[in-house]
Amino acid sequence: MYDRDIILLNLDEDHQTSKNILSRKAFSVSIADRTHLVEADYLGIVSQKEEKDKFKKKWFKLCSFKKC
Repeated sequence: MYDRDIILLNLDEDHQTSKNILSRKAFSVSIADRTHLVEADYLGIVSQKEEKDKFKKKWFKLCSFKKC
């Protein structure tokens, strides 16, 4: 990060994230605390292309922001 109000992303069109942004017209950013470092690292390293159900791991709870 170069400034406090800028986030730098390095993506190419082959990344699943790029495809998701194009199809959903949205992107969210979450910053993990130390308690959730392992989970955040896993989500950043493992591609959903290779592991289709990566969000179904036992330690994840998916919900909309307003419902959590």
